[in-house]
Amino acid sequence: PWVKTIKSNNLSSAEVFERYYSEAATGTSPASLMVSGDPTSWVRMAKKQALLDYESPEVSHLPAFGKPMPNLYTFSADPILMAYNTALLSEKERPQGIGQLVDMVTKDPKRFHGKITTYDIAVSFGFAIFYSWLKQNPDHGWDTLGKLLKMTRPERSSGPMVNKLQTGEYLAGYFVSSTVVIPNATKSAGLLGWSYISDGTPMFLRGMGIPKTAPQVNTAKLMLNYILSQDGQISVYNGGFTPYRSGLPSQAAPRTYESIESKLGKKNMV
Repeated sequence: PWVKTIKSNNLSSAEVFERYYSEAATGTSPASLMVSGDPTSWVRMAKKQALLDYESPEVSHLPAFGKPMPNLYTFSADPILMAYNTALLSEKERPQGIGQLVDMVTKDPKRFHGKITTYDIAVSFGFAIFYSWLKQNPDHGWDTLGKLLKMTRPERSSGPMVNKLQTGEYLAGYFVSSTVVIPNATKSAGLLGWSYISDGTPMFLRGMGIPKTAPQVNTAKLMLNYILSQDGQISVYNGGFTPYRSGLPSQAAPRTYESIESKLGKKNMV
């Protein structure tokens, strides 16, 4: 009952931390709860012990990756996808996996050179995806990327990737964020297509935590607990992200970590 107003800032993943540190240095940060997809910055913040020491009562209902580091919680587990222009690629050409995409570009390099896109690894989000995928594919990962990357033009975020896929500047993209691809595909009248990556779909863990300097500690705890609860995870789905708490009703949240695992199998999730 003491919560009268909630204010939020929608910033880029890295900017969340830049803004927080600049404000915290002057003792004026209003941030009570932080959510971001910048894994490097979360690791640094956790190692600095800058997160409030708090054990949510919802932890017992979550998988182990729901709390990957002390006081750091997972907001959502979002699949990283293949995406393609359906007008320029026939149905049999639309890639369903990294291996299939490599075969396509190797057989017809002239057609695909500079027409493939992915994340720039200078961006923490992109680096985490490539690092995790290579770690899971040590036998062929480097060789596969060696063939693919020379055909690829990187972008710093999924927005430009999706826009250029729809205009035909790109034919296909790999390791593209589902939080951007799926909503745009829904609005594209079938022009933008997507698929899970059959030979290894990265599941991106978006982080969440309460800074030690939080001015509204109890409200932040309530909000964090709600997001981790069953109702909160359904709200996460309604916001365009992928909930990971098990046992969510399929009619309320059709796409969850659990449903993706059922479709792909655990060994095909990174």
